[in-house]
Amino acid sequence: MAVDSIDIYRFLPKIDCGQCPAKSCMAFAKAVSEDYGRLSECARLTPYGLMLIEGIISQGR
Repeated sequence: MAVDSIDIYRFLPKIDCGQCPAKSCMAFAKAVSEDYGRLSECARLTPYGLMLIEGIISQGR
């Protein structure tokens, strides 16, 4: 079962800072959900957000 990008987006900073390769947090969430983006590319992701997203990913794959 694939991970929904909305589930990932919920825990991202949602500030569209431009520090990752994606143009927005939503685009970044889509990239991660489709396995061509890495969570480590988000400079603003909190450790707690990272933990939550990794849990979602591990349950979905």
